Amino acid sequence: MKKHRFGSVALLLALQHALAFEAVLLFFGRTASTAEFLLWLGMVALQLVVIWHTSVAWLTTRGPDPVSPPGSERWSGGIDVFITVCGEPIDVLIPVIRAARDMDLAHETWVLDDGPSQELRDWCQAEGVGYFSRPSRSHGKAGNVNYALARTQGELVAVFDADHRPDRSFLRKTVGRFADEKLAFVQTPQSYAARRTLVARGAKEAQYPFYKHVMPGKARRGAAICVGTNVVFRRAALEQIGGVYSGSQTEDVHTSLRLHSLGWRSAFVSEHLARGLPPDDWRAYLRQQRRWARGAFEVLLSAQLWKRSKLTSRQRLQYSMLGTHYLSSIIFLPMSILPGIYLLGRVSPLSVDPVVPLGLMLSAMVTVTLANRIQDGSYGVAGAIAHAVASPAHVLGLLDALTRRNVDWEPTHGSVASRRPALSYTVFRGAIVVVNLAAIIVGAVIGLARLGHARPAAFLGLAAADDAWVFATMAWCSAMAVMFLLPSIRRYRIAQMSRRVRWWALATCCAVLALAATVAEQFSSTPYARPSSPAGPAVWREDFSGPAGAQPSERDWFFSTGHHYPGGPPNWGTGEIQEYTRSQDNLRMDGAGNLEIVATVDRDEDYRSARIETRRSDFRPPAGGTLRIQARVKLPAARGSWATFWALGRSFRTDLRWPESGEIDAIEYRGSRPDEVYGVLHCPQCGEPVGKRSRYADHAGLADDFHTYTVDWRTQPDRIDWYVDGQLYQSISRAMITEQNWAFDQPVFLLLNLAVGGDWPGPPHASDYPATMKVDYVEARSCLGDCPPLQ
Repeated sequence: MKKHRFGSVALLLALQHALAFEAVLLFFGRTASTAEFLLWLGMVALQLVVIWHTSVAWLTTRGPDPVSPPGSERWSGGIDVFITVCGEPIDVLIPVIRAARDMDLAHETWVLDDGPSQELRDWCQAEGVGYFSRPSRSHGKAGNVNYALARTQGELVAVFDADHRPDRSFLRKTVGRFADEKLAFVQTPQSYAARRTLVARGAKEAQYPFYKHVMPGKARRGAAICVGTNVVFRRAALEQIGGVYSGSQTEDVHTSLRLHSLGWRSAFVSEHLARGLPPDDWRAYLRQQRRWARGAFEVLLSAQLWKRSKLTSRQRLQYSMLGTHYLSSIIFLPMSILPGIYLLGRVSPLSVDPVVPLGLMLSAMVTVTLANRIQDGSYGVAGAIAHAVASPAHVLGLLDALTRRNVDWEPTHGSVASRRPALSYTVFRGAIVVVNLAAIIVGAVIGLARLGHARPAAFLGLAAADDAWVFATMAWCSAMAVMFLLPSIRRYRIAQMSRRVRWWALATCCAVLALAATVAEQFSSTPYARPSSPAGPAVWREDFSGPAGAQPSERDWFFSTGHHYPGGPPNWGTGEIQEYTRSQDNLRMDGAGNLEIVATVDRDEDYRSARIETRRSDFRPPAGGTLRIQARVKLPAARGSWATFWALGRSFRTDLRWPESGEIDAIEYRGSRPDEVYGVLHCPQCGEPVGKRSRYADHAGLADDFHTYTVDWRTQPDRIDWYVDGQLYQSISRAMITEQNWAFDQPVFLLLNLAVGGDWPGPPHASDYPATMKVDYVEARSCLGDCPPLQ
């Protein structure tokens, strides 16, 4: 009972983490672009599968082992022992065949050779062992067993794979269960002998929790399944379903499903009574995992599982759990590349600091490993690696099941098996490795910025200071790249590698380092162009230096369109009348280093304009320092126009709650009053919807030339200052707002837009349009302490 209690506690721990992970995905999902939405949707769906599977596994492991009758010393009905062979080396077969022949209780031993091998036939004849070799290899292992069933007569049939060596007491400890006349089969654990290679240890560790906790739980619920080896069948039960099921490569689980559907029962003996050879290389292991995953998915999709039969609801749930096990492991695929693609393309399913998803994924791996470790003390890093590396094989198994693709059956240790990795798996694995290696290179470029070269980080739109998460991401990407390269390394140690392999490895390392150095040199050899104020290294800067007619890169900017956010208030909550578009008529670069946001009107007096916001939502001042947000802008003089440069709290992207999100307006300007601009702070109890504001007046006008608009957001003390052309005209501190209403303890994202009409600027005059807001640059700078005075 103690082991079940520990197993349940471990799974409960994993379930709690899965629920927390799903909550973060739901509350902080980032769905602004199609790629991010699809990534988020896939993660949410897969995590729901993880929650479901872990919940069912937790319920399965609760309770004591079923009580079984004692073993019998004799069986009068006859026993046939089948050893299925398909090209395995004879030195593997001899100890297995002899051990099966020498088991206690009277029985007949038969070698079912799908090789076939004359050497094996002669050896069996000399050793007094029966031998069958059929004319064709149709239907794989199932066809092999059914061929022998038709030519033997024992009431019980024991089946062993060619590499599984039974103990002498195997029959004596299993056949006694058949006193129950409705018992169709008795299954024992599939156990591997000790091997020193990583893949062998991993395969052994990965399956221990299943046989130690999950399979006994299935037996308690009448759903112990057949795993194809180390099993004893009642011949009458097999004959009722037409023999071993031959419509799948995973004939074992389909056979047990059909037996249970007719009301037959099964039993599980938890004692390890036979030991086999684990997969001897990654190719064999991945082939085995793909085959097992396909069978599990076929069961999940099978009409046999869901149609009316004698299956109980508990049995249906237990069989469905086989498919969800492999489906839940697929979530490791996006987890393996998420940090890398964020570093490369700023794509993330979460609107949080990049360290958060990295921490969640790392903690998920640690939690699952610890949970399995608690369940079974032998589970370790090798088992975790084996689970992770097999995830592409599980995807391929799902695709095989969905497409019903015909794949030739290959034994795990058969000599007919190719030693080259399957091409489809290689493509999966290669993509993961390439993404992570590319991310490592980019991380190296950013690392140079940490050493004083600001250009690489500025080019990538990443912080050059306090970016320890970049190095954590590089460590993650390195681990993923190495892990998915393991199937290429196979079982060889470095000392055993050929000279050619060692030279190729050295050349690859040199190429990666050379590429990193080349990229770093490209972006760090030219000094970074700084604006007039020496405020420190740029966190992020957009110079709009593209060709005329081009639009800002979607790598850095979102394009808000329409009349409202999805689920948000109409007319953007301000009564503005324009429609925001992605058209070049409304948003483009002029080829001279400026962005043009153009408000237009058509003959029907329908107004259109543009609104963009940064993909980044992590702008915030460093602890004890200042974030300087700055833009150089030429404003329009059109009546009814409403130009803004502003920042919103990141929480707005997830819950659309305003003013709780906080808002800082560096520019709030109406074209009907071209000689004044406002700096505004919006927050709870800030006098909304007007907010706390102050006016800056320039009697020469602000629409005739470019002016620099700056906000300094300080943390010691908490205060926000507004400037125009270096002249301070407003300061608001936390003390002025009160502690509970200060909404500026979270990061922000930046926005630029030119609205038309609305509550504040009043109605437009069509004759004033088109109207253009020109932006020279937008920049955010991080200062440790106060930023230097503006000039």
